[in-house]
Amino acid sequence: MKNKFHFQNIATLTIAMMTLSACDSVKKTFGFDHYQPDEMNVIDNPPLSLPPCYDLRPPEKKETTTSVSSANNHNQKALQVIAGNQPHQKQAAAKAVSTQALVKKASLAHNVDKDIKEKISEDEKLVEEKKSLSGVGKKMMDNITNLSNDEKDTQK
Repeated sequence: MKNKFHFQNIATLTIAMMTLSACDSVKKTFGFDHYQPDEMNVIDNPPLSLPPCYDLRPPEKKETTTSVSSANNHNQKALQVIAGNQPHQKQAAAKAVSTQALVKKASLAHNVDKDIKEKISEDEKLVEEKKSLSGVGKKMMDNITNLSNDEKDTQK
């Protein structure tokens, strides 16, 4: 009984949807109408207007930041003189040391083993052998399977 009413409800809804979808106003309301605008009928918008005073102002000079940074520079120089540090000499020495270290690392790159690809492939083969059965275990399994195959052949 329920199935009959259920079927009637579905049939009624389907017929109602088909009837309503035929109406243009319903199509437009639910967005089923695929209206594409005509490419030749384009609405012209008025041109954009510029404000009356469009001239760019020159950038303002900010003297407060330069005076603060120059004061910091003077303070740092004064501290270096008091402490007896020579910043230019230390920076030059640090640059020389870092340059030497860079050259040393670059020169080590030329002393590369030429057989490195072969060594890597050998290492990969060893790892694969360890992942699967070991060489001895594999040979034993081969022997066992060969023996079982030989026994089957002799039994036939």
